[in-house]
Amino acid sequence: MIDPLKILKADLGRLDNKLDDYLNTRIKAAKTEIEREGIKLDENNEDHVLILVDYAAWLYRKRTQDIDFPRHLRYRMNNLLFSQKGKTQ
Repeated sequence: MIDPLKILKADLGRLDNKLDDYLNTRIKAAKTEIEREGIKLDENNEDHVLILVDYAAWLYRKRTQDIDFPRHLRYRMNNLLFSQKGKTQ
């Protein structure tokens, strides 16, 4: 299994473990929000984990910065959702 916390910490440049509990909470919140949109995440799929990590990183950064939701992430999430919905019909 791919460790989203490890990837998120690398993305944020965090080498310490001080925020691990907080970052894990952000990862869980990101997963909940993504799944609320109808996307099913597979924790063994690298692309899915990277979408989760990018979403969690955005949640973390938007606390202190006035940043919009990344367009590339919206495209990736839409593509994943359409791909999953197309397979179920």
